[in-house]
Amino acid sequence: MDAARAREWLALPPARWMGGRVGAAAFVWAHVPMVFAALWWRDEAGFRLGLAAFAVAHAGLHLLLRRYPAAAAFNNPSSRVLTPLIGALGGRYLIGAAA
Repeated sequence: MDAARAREWLALPPARWMGGRVGAAAFVWAHVPMVFAALWWRDEAGFRLGLAAFAVAHAGLHLLLRRYPAAAAFNNPSSRVLTPLIGALGGRYLIGAAA
């Protein structure tokens, strides 16, 4: 995973507190249940809701953690535009699904 190679996991306090190899491994392994859920619910409406909620949470994490030194890896035009855009689209989907 590119995020582990670029040490982006340091932006997440729990992984950072674990330190070095343990924190990086925890970051990578935390993706396993998410991938499992994505594959399990891929044909369900719940998958779309989960993906939209993830997009909102992911954009929120980028916003909350933007001042951490490790977040410098996210300071590029693509990340500054695409992450909030996808988060906004996920939020719009969730609003529409709730109506």
